[in-house]
Amino acid sequence: MEFNTWTAIPAKLPFRSGGKLGRCFWNAHEWCRKEPTLRYAEGIVYDPDGWPRHHGWAVDEKDGIVECTQRDVYELIYVGFVFSMGEQLERIINPVARTYILAPDEILKCTPPVGRFRLQFHLQEKIWSIAEELRLAARQPRNSLTAR
Repeated sequence: MEFNTWTAIPAKLPFRSGGKLGRCFWNAHEWCRKEPTLRYAEGIVYDPDGWPRHHGWAVDEKDGIVECTQRDVYELIYVGFVFSMGEQLERIINPVARTYILAPDEILKCTPPVGRFRLQFHLQEKIWSIAEELRLAARQPRNSLTAR
């Protein structure tokens, strides 16, 4: 598992279509399964105002982002972890729905570069709420059919 930060405009990234909006984790897992050269990545994506969103995407063999869900036309900062297929399968919280795999303490590491945004007052609170969501999900049965 490696940690990385990227800055990109999703509309200009390589894109794998067919995924549904709001199903980024599933979409990224599916493309990584279909294309062995892709690796699953998960973390926080920050919009131009610094608003964080928990997100899943793929990374190619050159460590470039391959977006599987969103096509935003503005620059985003992706901060997260990249997993090999073995690590990914080991850590899936919900094997049926293939939802997120990060632990709460890992999501807290996904902070943006210092000084990147003017409005940072809500960032820590929002990241903590995402971590709490992960804590609650970890308590659910592993065979739950609930998709995110």
